Amino acid sequence: MVLRSIDDANAGRWRSIAVRITGSDVKLPDPIKVPELMEEFIEWLHETKEHPIKIATDAHFKLVSIHPFVDGNGRTARLLMNLILISYGYPPVIIKADECEEYISLLERAQKTGDEQGFYDYIQDCVDRSLDIYLDAAEKTLVK
Repeated sequence: MVLRSIDDANAGRWRSIAVRITGSDVKLPDPIKVPELMEEFIEWLHETKEHPIKIATDAHFKLVSIHPFVDGNGRTARLLMNLILISYGYPPVIIKADECEEYISLLERAQKTGDEQGFYDYIQDCVDRSLDIYLDAAEKTLVK
């Protein structure tokens, strides 16, 4: 759905070609492995019992690291993360335009080193910020 009317030939299909992330030297899985990796990912998603914010962050990180599509992987990962958060009663995470470089840098560092803590901390800060926005709006509504 993310690529519908943008790239209809690839929309809804696992990638069958090798891809690279522009400006990054992160090595992505071979396209032959994508279906199996996605099956494992979906199984993990159904079975995990972690805290909802950890599930959402892990889901984002795992999906973008598999990079199952030719295009739209980041958008899809952020949509999935927010779907999970919303399904547990959390507000969606907003990655501000002026924070995109930090977001991508933390994600890339986690992919390269396996140290995901900086990425997790960043997403947690984004969740906290979203909660603050919602709480401020609720408070203003209740005060009236």
